[in-house]
Amino acid sequence: MEELRAVTETLLTALKERDAETLERLLDADFNSLATSGEHLGREAYLQATTQGPYRIVELKLEMLEIEHWGDTGIVAGIQNAKLQLPNGDGANSRVAFTDVFRRRGEDWKLRLVHWTEIGPDPDAARVLEI
Repeated sequence: MEELRAVTETLLTALKERDAETLERLLDADFNSLATSGEHLGREAYLQATTQGPYRIVELKLEMLEIEHWGDTGIVAGIQNAKLQLPNGDGANSRVAFTDVFRRRGEDWKLRLVHWTEIGPDPDAARVLEI
């Protein structure tokens, strides 16, 4: 499970830094995501959305992280908190519950599926893991 924790931390850092090369390496060839809106984003659309969006990620944190794996399948679930800077300079907060499904490919874990749902602010934010 430490491998899945490490790949999750690498993924979070790549998202924050908009590191397309690392994200491309971490995403499975069959990657798909399901957003709060119900929209599915395939690999290329997700890469574009996460690396070229109109906002800047100021801070990105995970909390309540749960990690499990069965053979070549791994699940990472928790809550992701983001502080964003919008194009007009305003700040915004995003808090989503997420589930990431990983598939082992050789020696590496690849992100196969992401599902996230917007949720409200947490009144008890003391359990946060900073990356």
